[in-house]
Amino acid sequence: MTMLTMAGTGTTLQHLEVAAAASAGTPGWLTALIAGLAAILAAAATALSSAYAAKRKIAEIELTNSFQMAEKYLESARQYTQNVYLPLAVAVHNLHAAFLNFKAVVEESEMPAARQRLSDDIAVFVAFADGQFKAGASATFTLKLDDTLTSFISFLEKSRSASDLVIAADVEMAYSVGYFGWKIQNSKTRRLTSSRRALLQPVNLNFALPLFPFGMTMKMKRIPTLAAAPLSSDDFAERFTMDVNQIKAAIKEVTLGAYRAPSGQ
Repeated sequence: MTMLTMAGTGTTLQHLEVAAAASAGTPGWLTALIAGLAAILAAAATALSSAYAAKRKIAEIELTNSFQMAEKYLESARQYTQNVYLPLAVAVHNLHAAFLNFKAVVEESEMPAARQRLSDDIAVFVAFADGQFKAGASATFTLKLDDTLTSFISFLEKSRSASDLVIAADVEMAYSVGYFGWKIQNSKTRRLTSSRRALLQPVNLNFALPLFPFGMTMKMKRIPTLAAAPLSSDDFAERFTMDVNQIKAAIKEVTLGAYRAPSGQ
């Protein structure tokens, strides 16, 4: 009996497939074309799958590296817990307690004296924080704590003598006008200061007029900040509470580690 080699068997099977396809009415060249296209698609799918797996692996490595860098960042900050973070935590606690005592005053006749006590306590805290910054403590602060504390100090200083709201808003405006490929565009930022409460609302507007051959786009963004408020106002209490909580959270992130609540909480 004659034995067929594997190559010979493959060739025979191809011939049989082509013959069968021809007998069924399908041209042999079409069958070969379909087989070729199927091979190309399979190769493309394999390449895409490999590229996706490689991209995902790179993303996982980058995420792991970012976590490791963040942990090293906090580890460096923890070296200054005793000399920087704990004294700051005590100062924030004392200021918060003074504010709660002020909010507990209900007699109108006691309000002027209570307001003065809070103003004095604010001055003590600002002097302490200013001393920390001048001693170079900000070099050991996390960026979040540095930004929040700096803004909070400015807010407290201005609020001590504020008789009305002081709202600062950075307004960014940009426009572009085009005609048959010719384009003019410009952008600028202005800082507005007002006591109007309506300025506290953020604004983000985008306008486009795509009428060929003429086109125009306009963008405006307003980012408001409560720069100062009277000590007895609800606006002062709202921002004071928000900033104190953020500062406490930033301190705890260094001293205790970051906390992420489980999903669903």
